[in-house]
Amino acid sequence: MSKNMMAAIGACVVVLIGVLVGVQLLGKDDGGDLKGVGDVEKLLDGVPQADNVLGDPKAPVTVREYIDYKCPVCAAASQGVVPQIIDQYVRDGKVKLELRPIAFIGPDSEVGALAALAAARQNKMWQFTEVLLRNQKAESEEWITEGVVTDTAKAVGLDEQRFTTDFKGNAIIAPFTRNRNAFQTDVPEAATPGWVVIAPNGTRKSLTGAAPQPLLDAIAAAVPAG
Repeated sequence: MSKNMMAAIGACVVVLIGVLVGVQLLGKDDGGDLKGVGDVEKLLDGVPQADNVLGDPKAPVTVREYIDYKCPVCAAASQGVVPQIIDQYVRDGKVKLELRPIAFIGPDSEVGALAALAAARQNKMWQFTEVLLRNQKAESEEWITEGVVTDTAKAVGLDEQRFTTDFKGNAIIAPFTRNRNAFQTDVPEAATPGWVVIAPNGTRKSLTGAAPQPLLDAIAAAVPAG
């Protein structure tokens, strides 16, 4: 084989590798290289979780949160409010957090909500939620794709095959519908994040937004003395 032919073959190989890399990059969804996975692991480390509930299921106070994954205020609350509730009330068993994803901002809101409900079936709804919100894009952009939620599921340690089956199955439709219907009565302001603080005696207080103090005050008022 001549040197010229070897050089030509080498050049072709380089070009082919470049093409393959380019195809991989073009085909890769925006869900790669997710931010905040380690921070979320630390935030939730050691906190019990079952289905959509974070914390001791016997905790006397329930804080219910309605979110849309495209909602920028929900993303702000996930880092500015939720960690305070976890550290001050959930870890010591006074409060349990109940997450209810809904969809009303855009078509891909439903993709996020259904994916979160699929993650709940592996008891990692909160990990999925916190990572997805830390990687949120512009509200006007249709960014929550099947690729993004699958990458998020893998990043938080979900069984990918089971997640895909649940995400595309019928079992998550009923809770999705229940959440949507309950939101209308639980949160009269019809805004996200919508919070409902439920005291041991059943008294409820509804709030919205990402301001920590009003919510923390409502929780403090609901937690039994002592």
